[in-house]
Amino acid sequence: MNKTRFNFRQILNRDNKYYRIGLLFSYFFILYSVTSWYGNKWGVVLPFLEIDGLIDLYPSSIWVYSVLYPIYICWCFYSYDNMIEMNKIAYSFISLTTVSSLIFLIYPTVFPRELFPVADDSNLSTKLLSFVRSTDKPSNCFPSLHVGYCYLFALGFLNTDKLKLYISLFIATLISVSTL
Repeated sequence: MNKTRFNFRQILNRDNKYYRIGLLFSYFFILYSVTSWYGNKWGVVLPFLEIDGLIDLYPSSIWVYSVLYPIYICWCFYSYDNMIEMNKIAYSFISLTTVSSLIFLIYPTVFPRELFPVADDSNLSTKLLSFVRSTDKPSNCFPSLHVGYCYLFALGFLNTDKLKLYISLFIATLISVSTL
């Protein structure tokens, strides 16, 4: 069987990877900020199914969602040893960010936070959840970039390190569940 390969220019190497990763995340932040503003202004409420009403809000899940998530992303980029795989992830990151941003513009969604009030601000989890809610707009809900990026970065280990792949898939699943 003949496999077709796409030869992309290697945008990341060992000398420039941290600088260029910074540029990639700047690309994300610019698109995310613009689409978040747009979605917050004109977005429609994310449609809910009956099963959605069965899922409770667990304030402690914010630790996985907002603390473990950036640690995990940094760990992935730091752990990639294979520059070819890292470049595949970089191009996929650009693609996922671009396509998701287009969806955010075509079908902007917002999450109805008022249906899931934070009951008590006395413990650290609810304080962190309240802080995240106050700084992050309830838009850009679909598709979930938390979920997309987590599984994308896990795939960076697919052809190189099975243990890191399984660890990252486990963490990606934890983060995905925390988005519910």
